[in-house]
Amino acid sequence: QISLPPGGDTFVVLPGENVTIAWKLDVSISDLSLRSWTFLPKGDNSFAEIFRDRDVDKKPQYSPGPFTIKNNATLILKNVNIQYNGTYRFSIVAKGKLTKSDVTVFIA
Repeated sequence: QISLPPGGDTFVVLPGENVTIAWKLDVSISDLSLRSWTFLPKGDNSFAEIFRDRDVDKKPQYSPGPFTIKNNATLILKNVNIQYNGTYRFSIVAKGKLTKSDVTVFIA
């Protein structure tokens, strides 16, 4: 139900860059009850969630720094530094089924 971004599951970027992680959803937005983004080095708490088709609920205390959620499944990490190193998990619940996809970001 989730396809990896065109860049695959690993992104290597320079400090100060913005990183766009654009997962692709293979389900209709109307079938989604939850979308969430988690930065695994900070634990299992999501730093952004969308319930049904509502607005993004941001919890910046669980993110490594500034970010934006765009469209249906895109995470943009802004002006990255070493704090952004780690694995990002995108999770969805569609028709009662949980699906997860992990992407790792390395700051070179």
